[in-house]
Amino acid sequence: TQADDAITAGTSLEAFRSSVLDNLETSKPLATPYIKNYGDARREFSISQAMLGLDDLSKRGYEYEISQDLEREGGKYNPDSVIIPMDRTERTLTAATAGASTIQTTVSPEIRDFIQSKSIAYNLGMQEINGLDGDLEIPVASSASGTTVMASESVTQSAVTTPTLTSRTISPKYFADVIPVGYKFLQQSKPSTDTYLKRLIGQTFASKLDQQIIAGSGSSGELEGFLTNSSVSSVTYTTLAFSDLISGLETLAGADVEVSNLKWIINGANISDLVETVKYSSTASPLMDLSSEQNNVIGRTLGYPTFVTENMTSGKYLVGDFSQAVIAQFGGGLEISIDQHYDARRFEKAYCALMGVGFAIIQPTCFVKLTT
Repeated sequence: TQADDAITAGTSLEAFRSSVLDNLETSKPLATPYIKNYGDARREFSISQAMLGLDDLSKRGYEYEISQDLEREGGKYNPDSVIIPMDRTERTLTAATAGASTIQTTVSPEIRDFIQSKSIAYNLGMQEINGLDGDLEIPVASSASGTTVMASESVTQSAVTTPTLTSRTISPKYFADVIPVGYKFLQQSKPSTDTYLKRLIGQTFASKLDQQIIAGSGSSGELEGFLTNSSVSSVTYTTLAFSDLISGLETLAGADVEVSNLKWIINGANISDLVETVKYSSTASPLMDLSSEQNNVIGRTLGYPTFVTENMTSGKYLVGDFSQAVIAQFGGGLEISIDQHYDARRFEKAYCALMGVGFAIIQPTCFVKLTT
């Protein structure tokens, strides 16, 4: 080795040190040692690990680094809670994050199945805005500028039409859930417990989100949904027929809606109405062709994807271009905390979940509801 050669040659300590420094590789940084609880570049965000950290401080590692970063952006209600990021994009930790130099700096949390995949609202193609910390005003054009056909050069004067702008305001509404758990429940297998709680919270929030976006009243802290928005066009029917569905499409086409991007939402109780009713008498031409697809798509109605959910009012049908609606998430994400003394005499504690959500229909003319 270099040290042995130096000793044999009688090289002084100062000369040996100088030789070593001269030969050090400087083109690459020194390797950073693995640090427990923070992970390395292969570490992924784990919801179960985040929930374990609520009860055991020694489990607070990588996931809590992400939570602290989200808290700096949007704050949180409970200082002891953990924030679960709800966006799909990669996340870069800020320089102020403790331990940022020892963990992966970009995080892609694969948690869509936590809420998004259980909610049809997140699969309709609506615009999504995340991380808001206050009301959002979205400008909307209510009239376009004019165009003039010129009869001949230097003869016809071009018309001047000033476009009119209005706005849609998205304000946060808060969804909350409290899940009491007893001593016996907590003695079950820990991974199974975490999985159960994760799915329970996800399904609860997903169902409430769908119900609010579809039929929220717009008052008493609720979102205003498609069915209650008076600006959404309506087609009235007595007994559902092919002509009623066509009337809905004609209404949208007459409003200059991009009809190639339409989707239907129905209630499961009305599947038979769409399958047993035919387009043309004495033919096998159902209004909806059943097919097995993902994200609660049950088939195609007049060629358009049809989503089914119990949160759609039975007997009503909604069709539209859902890219003309916005769903927003306020704060860093889904905030989960634990109440250790929920019912101390019964040895119960509770998991508490809180999320701020906003919703707005940008262009109501892009939607039609069929109702009796």
